[in-house]
Amino acid sequence: MQGKTKQRRSLLVTLADKNYIEQAKQLFSSVYHHAGWKGDYMLLSHNIPEKDLRWFKNKGILIYKCPPLIKENVLKRKDCVKSISVLDKFYLFTPYFKRWNHIVFLDADIIVKAPLDELTEIKGFAAMEDIISLRKQFLREVPANETYKNLKKSYNLDSPSFNSGVFCFDTGIIKNTQLNNLKNLFLQYHQIQDKYSGEQVALNLLLYKKWAPLKKIYNVYVSDIPFFCFDKPKRIKGVLHFVYHKPWKTKKYYYKEWLANLKKSQLIDLSKRPKSKIFKDKEEFNCYSAYLERRLSSSPVMRKIRLSLYIDSLIGKAGIALKHHSPRAYNRCIYLRQRLCSRI
Repeated sequence: MQGKTKQRRSLLVTLADKNYIEQAKQLFSSVYHHAGWKGDYMLLSHNIPEKDLRWFKNKGILIYKCPPLIKENVLKRKDCVKSISVLDKFYLFTPYFKRWNHIVFLDADIIVKAPLDELTEIKGFAAMEDIISLRKQFLREVPANETYKNLKKSYNLDSPSFNSGVFCFDTGIIKNTQLNNLKNLFLQYHQIQDKYSGEQVALNLLLYKKWAPLKKIYNVYVSDIPFFCFDKPKRIKGVLHFVYHKPWKTKKYYYKEWLANLKKSQLIDLSKRPKSKIFKDKEEFNCYSAYLERRLSSSPVMRKIRLSLYIDSLIGKAGIALKHHSPRAYNRCIYLRQRLCSRI
């Protein structure tokens, strides 16, 4: 940890390694200019060179250097999509962070277009419910695995799971053993969890039935199609989370906005905090949030996701019999699911 921290009410955090420095700058810029965040800012740094950290320090952004929680060679699976740097989120549950009352974490693949003040009033832990259940966080072919059998004895795997790209909590939930607990949960189940799950499985198991759902406005999944649900991209407000298609890679739709935020990061001055101008007042915010809930729930993409999950469930439960009695129908289900997923 570099520098002294003031006793402030809340802390906003993102995580980056050397490949996500610009993304972290854009995230902080969008929070500063659009959310008017009044608390502290912090970067969880995973092996970022000192020369690159200097920019954040000069802006008054706190740095927490995260020693790797596991060695790269511990991960025997080569199909994992996520880097071990995502495990650095576990450090937020150590006693060091009790010096703040509330922690708000945002992934660096996010553009913020909404105030975040309400998140500092959360009691306990809150995150947005994911589109998949806890069971879907694990590989489809593991039901006979002994580790998986033991897992089912302790957890109802049909329970909802949460997405760990955005979460917040009051630091009263922090216990001295949580870092080790999270690390052990990850190591215990890493071999049988889905390749995209990363840190999410361990967090869901640690906080099993101890979390509350956030409003959708705080974690709007954005997909790389003309618009994934109902409106022009520039008009959408909220915490926009680019889970699948990153704007700096696709350079479509949100790229100009992302790039503009990155350029405006040079204007961050924590001695002068701007007010959020996205909503006139809390009533307008609540009305828009309710509108977003309705439209997202009925969006074409959400319908495709639900159908894809239904087909996935069908294949999982009846796939063996279907493949035996009608290989053509089985292959058609597989094809349909792949087409749906490719367009989300």
